[in-house]
Parts: sequence; structure tokens; C-alpha cells
Amino acid sequence: MEKVDVDDDYVQKLESKLSSVKRSGEGREPNAKQIIQDVADLRKFQIASLLDSNSTTQIEPVESEVLSYNYLERKIAPQKVALTKEELALLVDNDSLASKTAAECTDQSKEV
Repeated sequence: MEKVDVDDDYVQKLESKLSSVKRSGEGREPNAKQIIQDVADLRKFQIASLLDSNSTTQIEPVESEVLSYNYLERKIAPQKVALTKEELALLVDNDSLASKTAAECTDQSKEV
């Protein structure tokens, strides 16, 4: 391997920068008082932002009406019986797979 000539001034500048970085990192460990103060400041900031926000939406509890079904229906085929009105609601209005299969069925019925 060849020996590379290195400028001594450049190395000294790099070492001085390294030592200054090391010195600035010392003593930066947070103490308990500083952590408590930071948490208190964060709490104040979050409360202020919550109070200043324009959103007035509040989560209301969902009161679901229980549907009454025959006892035998629930025991024989529980997968076909909805317990609340929310279970009867359609989850996906635009089901691409259902529309695709419906289109295929209509195409097949036209061919026959």
C-alpha cells in the first residue's frame, strides 16, 4: 500500500472539531427537574391546543337496538341472525368483486 501524505493542519482542525463536539455533548443528560418541567410544558401545550381547536365533535355512545328473533333461529343458524341493527347494515356499498361476478353471471345468462 502507498503511504498517503496527510496535511497536519487539516488533521488538527478535524481533531479540534471533534473535541468541541464531544464537549458540547457533555452535561446534556436531562435531570429529573428538567424532565418534569418538559412534561408540564407539553401538558399545558396540549390542553391549550385542545381548547383552541374548532372541532366540536364529541363521540356519542352508540345505542343499538337489540333485535328479537326466535330462540330456535339463533341456535340453529346464528350466522344468519343479526343481534343488532348495525349488523344488518351494508359495510361495502361498492363491492368490486360482487359487481364483477354479477356482470359475469349476466354475460353467461345472455350466452345461454
